[in-house]
Amino acid sequence: WLGPSIPCDVTSPWFGVTCTTGEVSEVILQNNDLLGQLPSEIRGIYSLERFDVSQNSLFGSIPSTVGQMSLLTAFVGGTNFVNETIPTEFGQALSLEEIDLNSNQIPGSIPTQLGQLQNLTTLNLGVNEITGFIPVELAQATSLARLYVDSNLLGGALASELASIPALSDLSIADNQFNGAIPSQITQKTNLRHFLANINQFTGQVPGAFGAITSLELLDLSDNSLTGELPGELLASTSLQELKLARNGLTGSIILPSGSLASAELLDLSGNEFSGTFDVPAGDLVNLRVLQLNDNQLAGVIPFSVALLPLEILDLSTNGFTGTIPGELAIITSLRELYLQQNELGGAIPEALTQITSLRNLDLGFNDFGSGLLPGFASLPNLQHFSLKSCGLTGNIPTEYGSFPSLIKMDLSNNNLNGQLPFGPDSQSPSLQELSLGANQLTGQIPPGVGNYVNLEIFDLTNNAFTGGLPVIVNPNLRILNLGTNFFLDDLPPGLDVLSNLEILDFSNNFFQSSIPPEWGDLGNLECLILERNPLIVGQVPSELGNLSNLKLLDIREMSGLTGTVPQEVRDIPDIVICEGTEPCESPKLA
Repeated sequence: WLGPSIPCDVTSPWFGVTCTTGEVSEVILQNNDLLGQLPSEIRGIYSLERFDVSQNSLFGSIPSTVGQMSLLTAFVGGTNFVNETIPTEFGQALSLEEIDLNSNQIPGSIPTQLGQLQNLTTLNLGVNEITGFIPVELAQATSLARLYVDSNLLGGALASELASIPALSDLSIADNQFNGAIPSQITQKTNLRHFLANINQFTGQVPGAFGAITSLELLDLSDNSLTGELPGELLASTSLQELKLARNGLTGSIILPSGSLASAELLDLSGNEFSGTFDVPAGDLVNLRVLQLNDNQLAGVIPFSVALLPLEILDLSTNGFTGTIPGELAIITSLRELYLQQNELGGAIPEALTQITSLRNLDLGFNDFGSGLLPGFASLPNLQHFSLKSCGLTGNIPTEYGSFPSLIKMDLSNNNLNGQLPFGPDSQSPSLQELSLGANQLTGQIPPGVGNYVNLEIFDLTNNAFTGGLPVIVNPNLRILNLGTNFFLDDLPPGLDVLSNLEILDFSNNFFQSSIPPEWGDLGNLECLILERNPLIVGQVPSELGNLSNLKLLDIREMSGLTGTVPQEVRDIPDIVICEGTEPCESPKLA
């Protein structure tokens, strides 16, 4: 580009330039670290057919001279920083088939002149700051098949005239401020393939007429203010692959007639007010991979019929399901995520669940199983997130729980677990980042094997009955260390200064002794230091804590062994809250 050659020199071709019969026909500089503004001189490339400068750092305006490029079929400038309005002159480039300006910072309105582009098939203006309405003049662009204006500031009633565009098959208006009812003309557009209208303010009922559109594959009306019951006509669709109606105000029962949603791969009805029992007719939903019915008011037992579906994700959480977890769920060999938390389930956790080797996420929290932990969960090769919080569990933590091959987060807090931690010298959970065991009845000392978890970020043992001293804690990624409300009796460890990422340190309600180590002044990322109700800690608050420029809370209430006053260096930390004496103290909000 900077040399003496010409663009179409066959002996020294220019990068990103394609020539046809000696003339420049394409300029493709996608993701090429370009910085600056587009020059108006691009009009001089009179033979240009395709221009792609997407995924760069271009800013400013799009040259109005684009309207003079009579052969241009595609203008692609998405994922830049264009921050001026769309030039009306686009409407003069009558050969245009594609305009893609998504993911910029474009303000203003959609030019009515775009309706003059009879060859335009794709118009992508998503993820900008465009205001106003979708102009009815776009209905004159009779070849328009794909219209994307999602994630803007558009509003008002959706123009029914859009349904008159003969070729329109994909319409995305998600994440705007459209309101009123969904136009009936849209629900009768027989070639509609994708309609995404989620995150708007639409009201009224879910139009059942969508179910009669035999080409419709994706319908997303989530996050609106739709009401009424689930229309049977919609469930009769034989073409829908994804149906998303989450987070509306839908009521009534979820009744799936035989033959419902024959092609469906995803069904999301979460976050509504559905009630009653739920079942799947035998032989139906044979393609369903994702079933999300969480955050409703469903009741009764979990139907065995869901075990016959080829599910990858099953979310029935935050409902009123009762009875036991059906062991038949183990039949679903493809199941990756199972969420049953916050129901009224009871009985023993089925041993069969420990055989679902595909499981990655398992959350059974906030139920009442009243049984012990199953050792087999530790053998699941892909398990990453595992929660049995607030389940009434009893007994010891199995030795096997010291080593999970892929575990990232484990939460067994708020149960009745007892005994000692099973983390021996050979324990290995190489991916473990969060370990929450608070609010149990665990005893003994923290074993040195905890140090094997080199990626641990959150370690919570609050509200147990641990005793003795602390092992050397050298987990380099540790951000939160909560050991409050136990019976630790030991000197405060000075070696914590190696925990350079530590943000919250809670040693409250224990029997730690000695003075506060001045070395803690090197914990540069520390935001909360909570030592309250440690009567055996003595001496003065070290002035070195004044080096903690990020410290937002220092809690030293009811520590009778401390002497002197908090050093001025500590009090001078911007926005710090210091809790001392016996008065209640409001903790600051942390980022």
